[in-house]
Amino acid sequence: LGVGSPTNDWIEQQGSGNTLLGNNTTNSPIYKTNIINGKAILRFDATDDYCTRSSGINLNSASWTCTAVINRTTSGTPVLATIMGGSNANCPVFGIWKDESGGTGSTNKLMLAKLNVDSGKFSTTAISTSSGWHIVTVRYKGAPTNTYEFWIDRVAAGNGSYTQTWTGSAGADAGNCYVGHPYPFGGDIAEILWSKTGISDGDKDTNEGYCQGKYGL
Repeated sequence: LGVGSPTNDWIEQQGSGNTLLGNNTTNSPIYKTNIINGKAILRFDATDDYCTRSSGINLNSASWTCTAVINRTTSGTPVLATIMGGSNANCPVFGIWKDESGGTGSTNKLMLAKLNVDSGKFSTTAISTSSGWHIVTVRYKGAPTNTYEFWIDRVAAGNGSYTQTWTGSAGADAGNCYVGHPYPFGGDIAEILWSKTGISDGDKDTNEGYCQGKYGL
């Protein structure tokens, strides 16, 4: 990656080949070095930036977990800032929602939803978009438990029951979601950890601890 240049590939580090691909000079996030604890990030413009994977990272799995290290610098516009999203409106999206009531409030909360199908689920704890970097996690478990759970900076931030069947193609976008990409992220994403299962509490804590140590949070 060239410093200050549009992202070509966001390389997957476990060797599974699930690299997220940049799109072009207009729609790709910008690679920046030495931003958080000496580490690099990708900067998304809150307009049309995203990285994509057509297969391998399947948000349509019955259960999955996502942890991300984020700094949202554009608050409230658009109303939903996608961290990870599926390939169409019948796929899940994980992000930050400005006001889950549909009103004019400015409370930012984590959101898990099946867009255009339901109103989604939200964290009970707000996430500050003015205090810099956060480690955020969502864990979704399908049948037989049908549950969702959120964490913000390793602290439980809400949970409940959520029965959904994700459909559509088995792809994923980082920083935006589904065809048309109407819900872009504005700010920096340092790292995303994704698992195709609802991982154990111990494994979740290990992932979050890794992020906390690596990025000095």
